[in-house]
Amino acid sequence: MQKKIAAPSVKLQLAATRMLFDWLVVGQVLPVNPANSVKGPKHVVKKGKTSVLSAVEARELLDSIDTSFPIGLRDRALNGVFAKRRKA
Repeated sequence: MQKKIAAPSVKLQLAATRMLFDWLVVGQVLPVNPANSVKGPKHVVKKGKTSVLSAVEARELLDSIDTSFPIGLRDRALNGVFAKRRKA
């Protein structure tokens, strides 16, 4: 009995296989990548499962970062960019 594998899992495994064969081609172990001719399943994600932070939650996240150290300043800047981008 064969187990059905979800399309995203198949696409991920095919990508890893292609990368392996690409590496073998670059290393001149194989002349061509045989996995390049394999077509993967179509899988389109129309809506993600990750919830979006509200404006209040984003502000709380930014305010919770300790900016007394350079790493905190970096983290706040990066999260600020992500929060700003979400609004756009």
